[in-house]
Amino acid sequence: MTKPSKLLTSKESKTPRGRKGGRTPLPEAEKRELAQFYLPRWLLAAFKELIPVAADRSNLVTKWVRAYAISNGESDRLLAQSPIASEVLEYLEATSAPQELIDKLESLIVTRASDEERIDKGVTKAGNSWIV
Repeated sequence: MTKPSKLLTSKESKTPRGRKGGRTPLPEAEKRELAQFYLPRWLLAAFKELIPVAADRSNLVTKWVRAYAISNGESDRLLAQSPIASEVLEYLEATSAPQELIDKLESLIVTRASDEERIDKGVTKAGNSWIV
């Protein structure tokens, strides 16, 4: 006679089941919340045509909102952080663009470079002051 094998109904062999399914819960701040905003139908249709998968659209909007929140709504800062900013500056310098516009873009790029240098050195900004 052979030994009876262990029954599969024992609790040790079962995978976690139930509401959480063994997953660790997200922190409260990381949980997703439905954001409701309205777009004109033509704009939403064009957005859906460009990005057909809903999850991809959601991730893209999340990235836009995150970038906007990080920059505190300052679109100039977003432009300065863009890799195309230096190309735009070169184009403005090559064409007969107003010097005032060239100077503004140049100062944005220099400010960004200065901020990145401070971060690399371990200096962080808290409010209006810099902490070493």
